[in-house]
Amino acid sequence: MQKDKHDRQDEAETTDMTEDTEVHTGDDTSVTEDVADAQTDTTEAADPEGDAGVSREDELKDQLMRLQADFTNYRRRAENEKREYASLGSEKVLLELLNIVDNFERALAGASGDEKFREGVELIYAQLLELLKRYNVEAIDGVDVPFDHNIHHAVLVEAREGVKEDTVLDILQKGYKINDKILRPAMVKVSQ
Repeated sequence: MQKDKHDRQDEAETTDMTEDTEVHTGDDTSVTEDVADAQTDTTEAADPEGDAGVSREDELKDQLMRLQADFTNYRRRAENEKREYASLGSEKVLLELLNIVDNFERALAGASGDEKFREGVELIYAQLLELLKRYNVEAIDGVDVPFDHNIHHAVLVEAREGVKEDTVLDILQKGYKINDKILRPAMVKVSQ
């Protein structure tokens, strides 16, 4: 019994002495150690349930963050696909309208006779062009410009003196672009 009392007293003195001791390292820096905190940390580290709880919590937080990121990416992909489908649908309709515009241009070029009929056709043609303009559809113009395979489709080649090679000589069918994306390339005659 006396021995237990003596051991407890020694432990208390050791704890009191080591609570705020300075440890000198080889490079003359001092580090204050809090032994009581170190003992508490050791006790907590020895508790397997507490340690597993922290790692489980971290694991769940990580899983939650990944699920949130996955959902954000899914939502962004779905919005992009929706925009692409809408754009594709409008491009198809506009492409079909371009054929009607071409027919109006042919009708106006070959029309002779009744002036009122011609004015009516011109008004409808103007409305079609305005509709295309509202949807950012622009004609690809350019005679005497260098041939660009991205916007031109060469269907005829002609040798002409005084003209550089690969120059657009004539536009046989207008090309159109929508927001800098080619809707239909221009069919052209190119110099050789």
